[in-house]
Amino acid sequence: MVPWVSNAAVQIRSISKGEIGLLAYFLV
Repeated sequence: MVPWVSNAAVQIRSISKGEIGLLAYFLV
């Protein structure tokens, strides 16, 4: 796997843990 791909996966995981709630707050 290309380094930036796995880095992006880590970022997405981070976002889904922390920022999904924040995003949901703005969407609702």
